Parts: sequence; C-alpha cells; structure tokens
Amino acid sequence: MSYECSIYKAFESYFKLIAKQSFALQKMRKTAETLFQVIKKFLLAEDKR
Repeated sequence: MSYECSIYKAFESYFKLIAKQSFALQKMRKTAETLFQVIKKFLLAEDKR
C-alpha cells in the first residue's frame, strides 16, 4: 500500500467517525467532506504519475 493510499484511508476513517458523531457537526462535516474530496482528487492525480 502506497503512502498516499494510507493517508487516504486515515482521512476516510476520520470522516466516517465525524459522520457518526452528531448532527450538530453537520456543517463542519460538509466542510470536511469537501476538503476530503479535494484531497482525494489530488492523491488520485499523484497516483497516476
């Protein structure tokens, strides 16, 4: 497993954890998910090189 892949997995489990917390975190979660999508795209682009 590549270094980028393990970062991706860490973020993924982190955001799943946030999602499970409470609905009060909804707004923060949206921001986090947007950030996650950006990171994911970046890592996938890095992977293709």
